[in-house]
Amino acid sequence: MEIRKSTTEDTKQIMAIFETAKAYMIAQGNKTQWGKGYPDEEILKTDIDAGNSYVKESPEYVLNIALNR
Repeated sequence: MEIRKSTTEDTKQIMAIFETAKAYMIAQGNKTQWGKGYPDEEILKTDIDAGNSYVKESPEYVLNIALNR
């Protein structure tokens, strides 16, 4: 496993992680932390371009993401 800065090529997998996290938060009663549409691809692109987004990956896919703001 490797931790590295995110790239635009990671966007699809990162957005899938975000959607899974949103569904989990809603199921646990946290419906307000990430409202509809947040975070979106534009926010993610801004973080990637600024060098503030990191992923941990296995050889096959991205496992999780961290943002440093």
